[in-house]
Amino acid sequence: MQLYSYQTNNPKLVGALFLVVGLVFAGLGGYFLYKEQTTPWVSIDARVVESSVFEDRSTGRSGSSVTWGNTLKYSFTFEGKDYTNAFNSPSSSDYGAAQRYTDEHLSGTPIQVKVNPADPYDSHPADALLGGMGLAMMIFLGMGIGFALIGAAVLFLGVAPAAGQNL
Repeated sequence: MQLYSYQTNNPKLVGALFLVVGLVFAGLGGYFLYKEQTTPWVSIDARVVESSVFEDRSTGRSGSSVTWGNTLKYSFTFEGKDYTNAFNSPSSSDYGAAQRYTDEHLSGTPIQVKVNPADPYDSHPADALLGGMGLAMMIFLGMGIGFALIGAAVLFLGVAPAAGQNL
């Protein structure tokens, strides 16, 4: 009696999966970057209400890690109405940089913020890289393009690594 088996490392299937995942990543990253760049932000004066360093601990297969970021709470007046918003910076492994940012933005310090006139609660400090999500969205876009290119090469050109060989 012979049992039927199937090949689990079908290059066309893997290529199609990479292509679809890559297009989704690239599409989402591109959409959020486009939205950030095309929003008619208005720069206005604001005041820091509170600034603090936060700690983010994570544990994974390779051990635990600690990163630090900033929470900046600020208030401003837009079209006669008062708003108070908070912005969390992307975290990094550099505690000193996080502490310096907090020291530079003490309570009462004037800052420039960019406000979306259609939704004033959508605001961020003017010095934040693309509203703080820009770097993550650029990485998302880059990964998506990379995945899509690998997927297209495997799917359409039949390019696949030999057994035991990395791409």
